[in-house]
Amino acid sequence: MSYSYFKYFAIGSTIVGICAFILRPKLAAWWEKRKNKQNKKLMGSRDYQELEKWAFVNQSSRKSGIPNYGNTCYLNSVIQVLSSTPSFVDFISKSKAILFINLSKIFDLMFTRTSSSSFKPRIIQFLNTFNKEFPMVNNI
Repeated sequence: MSYSYFKYFAIGSTIVGICAFILRPKLAAWWEKRKNKQNKKLMGSRDYQELEKWAFVNQSSRKSGIPNYGNTCYLNSVIQVLSSTPSFVDFISKSKAILFINLSKIFDLMFTRTSSSSFKPRIIQFLNTFNKEFPMVNNI
């Protein structure tokens, strides 16, 4: 099965769009809270720590990234960024949708993997599921 760079970019863009939709209420609430605070520097240390609590996973808790399988680099970068967003990882881990279950398995491997060979079947499974759920991407 061969995927073009553009197809991976389209898949990654679709995933980012879904994430933006999911995270929008949290970002709006945070921005409103941030906007209402007066006499504080933009991204002052207290605000940054507050943002960091829900926006980024502690980098030391991550074990590894995803190996590149030919032309999967665009998709890998999107998945790696999403794995650093606790609210998204939490949403994905609780979801019953098959696409999100497969993505959750990739996240689990990123935190616990011991060999790079374990990623390839999960990435392929995720791509196959994605193509079934979003067939319009197949025509790209």
